[in-house]
Amino acid sequence: MSKRVKRKTQAAEVLEQASAARIQLLSNKQALVDGCGGVLEYSSEKIKLDIGNKEVSFLGLNLSMDDFNLYEINIKGDIMSIEFSD
Repeated sequence: MSKRVKRKTQAAEVLEQASAARIQLLSNKQALVDGCGGVLEYSSEKIKLDIGNKEVSFLGLNLSMDDFNLYEINIKGDIMSIEFSD
């Protein structure tokens, strides 16, 4: 592989990582999601988010969303599991 092709490949990988969502868990009581593309489903037992090329679901009890804007969402409650899907 030439140096030029290798650099282009590395640059594409960096861009892909930069656009990926970040999920930060604070115990099982709070999740901060940065890079959210939208809310797909919302109830006190399930919150499903669009995070680009995947979807993520937070399952638990007494779930709620606070402090959300176009790109960040703060999920609170008793988070019991997290599922990823295409």
